[in-house]
Amino acid sequence: MAQQGRFGKDLDLTEILGDYRVHLTGHESTAGVHYVDGHGARPQPSYEPIPQALYQRPQQPGEGLGPALAGSGPRACSTSRTVALRRSLFAWDPNRLYRDLMIGWPYVDATRRDLRVAYQSRNGQASPRLTYCLQLLLDPAFRARYDALPLGEMWLDDIYVQEAFKRKAAATAAKRSRSGRLVTAEDVLDEWGYAVLPPGDSGTTPLGADDDTSLDTEDHEEFDDEQYASPVGARWQYAFYLWRTTRRDPDRLADWQAAMVHELSERGIVPTLTVGLMGRQPHPFVIAEVQDEWVVFLNHEAEVTADLAASAATALHDQISARATRALTQ
Repeated sequence: MAQQGRFGKDLDLTEILGDYRVHLTGHESTAGVHYVDGHGARPQPSYEPIPQALYQRPQQPGEGLGPALAGSGPRACSTSRTVALRRSLFAWDPNRLYRDLMIGWPYVDATRRDLRVAYQSRNGQASPRLTYCLQLLLDPAFRARYDALPLGEMWLDDIYVQEAFKRKAAATAAKRSRSGRLVTAEDVLDEWGYAVLPPGDSGTTPLGADDDTSLDTEDHEEFDDEQYASPVGARWQYAFYLWRTTRRDPDRLADWQAAMVHELSERGIVPTLTVGLMGRQPHPFVIAEVQDEWVVFLNHEAEVTADLAASAATALHDQISARATRALTQ
C-alpha cells in the first residue's frame, strides 16, 4: 500500500527574505515580494539609443543646405594673366632630376651648393644617374629651360627617358609581330612621332598634353617607368565648393574658371577667383560670399559661354561695389 504524505505548517521566511529581496525585485527599494516564477511585475529596463554617428554615413559635400568645400588643392586662382618674366616660382620636375637628388619642392630655390651637398650626401659619385642629374642642373641655361617646362611636358632629350621609350617601343613591336607581320621598334617610334637620330643630333620636342603620342594611348599601356612620368596629372587641380548638389564635374569647372579669369583679368575686379557648382536653382550662376571670400557658382546644368561669364563678372562687380557703398555710408 502506498504511503500518503502530509504537509506541515507554512515556513516563516520573514527573517531571511530581506537578504534575497534584491534578487527577486531587481533593486532594494521596490515594495512587495516578487516570486521567482516571474509572474510579478518587474521594472522595465532602460536602453540607451545608438548614437547616430555609429550607423549613419558622414554627410558628403553638397548634401547640406549650405556650400561645402570639395576636392583638394588651392581654392583660389589668380585672375591676373600678366606673364612673369623672371624665373619660375617652382618647377614640375617631370624628369625627376631634383627629386632623385633629394631636393625638395619648389626645387628652383636650390643653390649650386645645395645641389652639390645633396649629391655628395647620397654618394652620387657611385651613381651614374645622380651624376647625370647634377651635371644637367649645374648648367644655368639648361636649368632655366627645364624649370620653365609647363605641366604635362617632359624633357625628351633625357637619355633615361629615351631608353624607356625605346624599351616600350621594342615591347610593342614584339607584341604586334606575333600576328605574323614584322614590326620593328623604329616603326613604332615613327608612329608615335619620334625618330631615332644619329649620335650627337637632336630634334626632339617636349611631349605635350595635346600630343597624339601621349603615354595614355593603347600602345603605351605597358609603359611602367613611372619615375619619369609627370608628378601631377593634366586634370584640373583646384578645390571647389558644392552647393545643393553632389555632382563633381572638374571639366566644367575648369572651363568656368578659365572663362571667368578672362573676364575678371580685363576688368581688374578681384585678384583671385574661387568657383563652385550648385544645384536646385533656377539661375545659371550665383555670386555668394563663403568664409569671407567671393565664390562664383555655376549651375551644374548650365553650359559655359563667354556671355554667361561676362554676366557673372558684371554681377560680381555690382555686389562688390554695393558693399563698398554701404561701408562708406555707415
